[in-house]
Amino acid sequence: MRKTWLVIVLLMSVLAVSASVPKPEYMPYCTTPQQVAPMQMNGLYGSAMPLVWNGKDYAGVWIDVDEVGDNFLCFRRFFADGTPASDIVHVISYGGTFSSPPSIVWNGSGYGIAYGLYNNTYRSTYFCRIDSNGSVLGSLLRISSHEVGVFEAFEPPVVAWSGSGYAVAWVDGSSGRSQVYATLMDADENITH
Repeated sequence: MRKTWLVIVLLMSVLAVSASVPKPEYMPYCTTPQQVAPMQMNGLYGSAMPLVWNGKDYAGVWIDVDEVGDNFLCFRRFFADGTPASDIVHVISYGGTFSSPPSIVWNGSGYGIAYGLYNNTYRSTYFCRIDSNGSVLGSLLRISSHEVGVFEAFEPPVVAWSGSGYAVAWVDGSSGRSQVYATLMDADENITH
């Protein structure tokens, strides 16, 4: 009987203490998400759209595939309130292959974009620079190309800006197991490592 009272008192103490602990206040979540800026895709397929902030507006890139299978690397800027700050720009177009979602970074005056293309045999990682309006600067640079491994997941490449150059990383599974590789470039797309 004494053990029962002890358990009851212990439970009451735990309940009293837990009731007095303040609940954390979480950020409210959006119950009605708004379409920020219509991307006007051509219809068949569109990739995920990573965003980057440039200090005054956002920029997004995505892959759009039209009805005949042509791929477009698309770019658009929009203000913080969601209104478009630019038209949609088709940065690069290509056909006959599949693409991974692109990656984008702001370098202080323009953007660096990395994306991957693949078919049933080969996978390639590409990089390009664009100005703040979406015009290509320099040339399209193929960073890697390798045979697709048996168990290779097609992960999108990523790009980062150091303040003086770019790093592009990707997954290569051609050896039978996935390995991460990276290439370093200066601000003008010259490979440094």
